Amino acid sequence: MNKNNTFTTNGINDVGEEEKDDGKGSDHGEQDKQDTMRVVYFDKADVLIATPQRLLRHLDSTAGLRLLHLRLLVIDEADQVLAGNFANFVSKVVDRFEEEVQANLQKQRMVDNCVR
Repeated sequence: MNKNNTFTTNGINDVGEEEKDDGKGSDHGEQDKQDTMRVVYFDKADVLIATPQRLLRHLDSTAGLRLLHLRLLVIDEADQVLAGNFANFVSKVVDRFEEEVQANLQKQRMVDNCVR
């Protein structure tokens, strides 16, 4: 993370540590670097901005993406959602959020039972 609290994947190796540039260059092409780069996600995002399609894709395929701590969800193309063009979008997002809340409640109950 840099000073502005933004996160980029440039310069991150496969264990999530910053790579040091030794100035020698690389034998790998840019595509190889992208293929081997591990992206680190934070599960406590409080603001999320996305189009409906992109958000659903990430909810289905992005490990570590959680809605539980979300405070603000900004939907690009919201007019299309309201017009009904993405009728199942809202229900899918709400279902995912409810699943995460239930999983979190179960986890809390297990912790509480272990403490007693």
